[in-house]
Amino acid sequence: PPRSTLFPYTTLFRSAAQRLQTTLAAIGYGIEITGKLDAQTMDVVRAFQRRFVQDRVSGLVDLKTAATIEAVRALYASFGSAAS
Repeated sequence: PPRSTLFPYTTLFRSAAQRLQTTLAAIGYGIEITGKLDAQTMDVVRAFQRRFVQDRVSGLVDLKTAATIEAVRALYASFGSAAS
């Protein structure tokens, strides 16, 4: 497909990757925000999965992993607001 056809999708994926990386960083994982689903992102997702989603250690963000990342983020946010 022409590049102009792919632009909305590449922007969407970049945004999703950046949001994932930002969330993982916010909950304490050392990750560079690149906006790409690169090797370091998959490594960090695997580390997250080893701790929180042991039955799905693949480095890929499936629905269970995404939901767990969001739940951990919300938990961290609630502790942060309780400390203020």
